Amino acid sequence: MDPLTLTILVAACASAACWLLSLSTRDTSWVDRGTGLFRHSRHPNFFFEQAQRWVFCAMGAAAAAGSGPGFFGGAPSWTIIGPALLTALFIGSTIFTESISASRYPEYAEYRRTTSMIVRLPPRAAALR
Repeated sequence: MDPLTLTILVAACASAACWLLSLSTRDTSWVDRGTGLFRHSRHPNFFFEQAQRWVFCAMGAAAAAGSGPGFFGGAPSWTIIGPALLTALFIGSTIFTESISASRYPEYAEYRRTTSMIVRLPPRAAALR
């Protein structure tokens, strides 16, 4: 296995392990967002689903580039189309789903303002009233 593929695989496994460890503190209620994984990301499962697809794509591209010259060797991998379209689909459906939640739950607007949509980031400061 070439070093790039091994590095990507190790990074993916480490990322998945961190996510699994954080499940023990997962709070499934977005209303009580003071603790847990949903304090840092409104859709943490979407982030890891997308990361998995991009890692598989990168592993395939690394394998194609490592195969040397030839018809596909060293050329950009056309398989990037799959993760790119799925990412666009996820972002679009997430925006649509959140618009429904925002119309049904007025408190959701503050949660959206203080919490990252997909990528796990530290929470932003709450608005002063």
